[in-house]
Amino acid sequence: MRAMTSQNAAVVAPLTLPRARAGEATRARDTVFFASTGRVSSVGPDGVLNWFRPTNAWFVAEHVVGPDLESVFPSLERLSAAPGMPELVLATGARSLVVLGPGGETHATVELPAAPVGSPIAADFTNDGVADIVVPMRTMLVGYRVVRRPGSLLLQLLFGTLVVVVLVLLLRFHAGGAGAGAARNVRALKRSTD
Repeated sequence: MRAMTSQNAAVVAPLTLPRARAGEATRARDTVFFASTGRVSSVGPDGVLNWFRPTNAWFVAEHVVGPDLESVFPSLERLSAAPGMPELVLATGARSLVVLGPGGETHATVELPAAPVGSPIAADFTNDGVADIVVPMRTMLVGYRVVRRPGSLLLQLLFGTLVVVVLVLLLRFHAGGAGAGAARNVRALKRSTD
């Protein structure tokens, strides 16, 4: 994270997103801000802070750029990754691109090879039904493929539970075969020699 004073701090033009609070069916919209320190914040229509995330997507304010600093085009964009999925927030700083969910959770962080010179472009370039991201830079265009993982939390929980059950069964089988079974065989041998 880069330390900045309030004298050289800047804010990118904010954007609005549909309300992200669970259980609320309203047309209210939250406003999302992106500061040059890398902090991304969401404020509700009532002025109450919903969430904030410090990120690595810092940038230097335009009026501070000097001969030793590269000019950067920071941006805060809305990303509709796929139909039926909630809109995401895409913050691009001097050397990082961060994708946040509507509740402020970090979905992805990518280090950029150079400073962006324009807003990222989101479109389905791979024709897989999911938006991809292209970031324009001074000497190149860098593309990132967005991969959808449907139900990944549920699948991870199911897979984790399956692994734990298999381990418990293996341990019981192994302990039962070496421990109790071996003891029964030893007793049987003792009785046959008497």
